[in-house]
Amino acid sequence: EEAQCCLDTEQCETAKADQELTLCDDIPGYAGTRYQLKGAAMYVIAAGFVLLCKATYIFFMQGTVKGFRRYLRMGLGVFKYIPLPRCFGRRRKKDGKKAALKKKKRAATKKEFVPEGLCEKFSLHRGHGWQDTRIWFAFCTVLPCFVIPIYTYTKFESAVLYLPLGGRALGDGLREGGSEVEFHTSFIVLLALFLDVYEAYRLARFTICVLPDWVPTIEVDVRPNKSWLKMPEKAIKLEHVRRVQKFDASYARGCFVLYFFGCIPYANFGLFLRTFYLDYDVDRITSKLIGGITLVRAFFGYDFLLTIGHTMRWIFAQSISDRDWLGDAIKQDKVRYMAYWWALCGSALLSVGTAVIVGRQDSAWAFLIWVLGFVGGGVLGALFAFFQGVPCMARNILTSLDTGLSVSYAHVTQCPCLLYCEHCTGLHTHNRVLNLFVEDEVGFQSMLRGNPLQANQ
Repeated sequence: EEAQCCLDTEQCETAKADQELTLCDDIPGYAGTRYQLKGAAMYVIAAGFVLLCKATYIFFMQGTVKGFRRYLRMGLGVFKYIPLPRCFGRRRKKDGKKAALKKKKRAATKKEFVPEGLCEKFSLHRGHGWQDTRIWFAFCTVLPCFVIPIYTYTKFESAVLYLPLGGRALGDGLREGGSEVEFHTSFIVLLALFLDVYEAYRLARFTICVLPDWVPTIEVDVRPNKSWLKMPEKAIKLEHVRRVQKFDASYARGCFVLYFFGCIPYANFGLFLRTFYLDYDVDRITSKLIGGITLVRAFFGYDFLLTIGHTMRWIFAQSISDRDWLGDAIKQDKVRYMAYWWALCGSALLSVGTAVIVGRQDSAWAFLIWVLGFVGGGVLGALFAFFQGVPCMARNILTSLDTGLSVSYAHVTQCPCLLYCEHCTGLHTHNRVLNLFVEDEVGFQSMLRGNPLQANQ
């Protein structure tokens, strides 16, 4: 155990403060406070890399569709609340009269006559348990996100963790050739804090709406040139709405519970358990379990547990309408295209990643990895496309825990390619469900069905 503690591996079951090791210098591979990246810290780095790749993909996809300058203004809109020096302000125009005339013309062209009843705004209902929900969320999720990292940072020693890339393993922690990427322990703690706080903020901002100003207003416009259900972040075309139905209070409470377990600070909790130097058999299971959950949450978001719950519900669906929906999802053309695409990407990424990290480059090993990546990627791509055909992903606005309305719709994303290919648009389009609590449910449903006069009665 002395050698394992000197190298700070998972087999070490004694805290560094309680060790009295004097023979570390004689152990091969010992380099002072410089250890190989393993365990919970490795999963934190992997989750940060997954989140970075996801953000880069979304940036380029949205940038090619909406324009990079417009998308940057939308993403960096928070900076308008930061006071800047006068040198960063706009230059004053020399002719103030021309600027005023142009401003009036723009305001006049923006005004549009809206017939009565064709465009309505609906406020969301705030239930009696909304205040308690916000308090429990802040106490059980936000508070541990800041308390646990402080404890973890005080327990971690100032060390450098390195990740070997390539080379040939010689045993006893030694490698020949290749390169290394180094990370300081403070960077890992801050990255874990960011991973947890980022998901907690998104849940508080867009789902629970902790602050009253964060509660959105839903707009339904049935005019032919609009025809949408508009939320702050997206407008849903009414032609893409497939079904509107009610859900009970037990469903809302279940969603809140799944959101709570999906927003637990897993990244910091994994580092927190590492400071106790648990038994190796226990630590080997807990580190992989918590690390795997951290990776899944970084890719799918804080609502991954709710997505799993909806997926299981559709797998065991019994109603005729739900079974018909499943049949339509299987017959989609995108199932075949997604299987091909995921098979090619999975085989390429797995082959290159294994060659770089493991260091084995013989032909038999490379062919086996390529086959596993091709078959596994194809199966995962087909399943992913199939479940995109049913509303497994939910967009909830939990301003109450009572009965509410569920709107199933097709989330259409325009192709990021320059030619706007039809098949690419289908690959990025999937079905979702919007759950909300509207004060005027009768009027809201009437507007969605295209009966504005009935909504005003």
